[in-house]
Amino acid sequence: MRTMRRTNVFIVLLESARAGGGFSYPVAKLPIRIRRPDFLPLFKGVPPAHAFARRLFSLRSRRFQLWVQFGIRPTPVALIHDANRVLATLRITR
Repeated sequence: MRTMRRTNVFIVLLESARAGGGFSYPVAKLPIRIRRPDFLPLFKGVPPAHAFARRLFSLRSRRFQLWVQFGIRPTPVALIHDANRVLATLRITR
């Protein structure tokens, strides 16, 4: 992450284990998109010069965390569009 350039985007999709109780993730539809409200001021392990967005969502009774790190803060709109173009290719089956 420290070697990311200003135009780099790092995308991680994690599936959360099913556990009894806890909170529910908002139901979403594909394509998943990153929006300005998804950006967090800081996130552990992310350099302060990088922007970080997170979406928690459920789809087909499965829970996911989407993490998107950008090599620059604040993130230009064009870079968010680039990330969303990649996310538009996401398919979740089963």
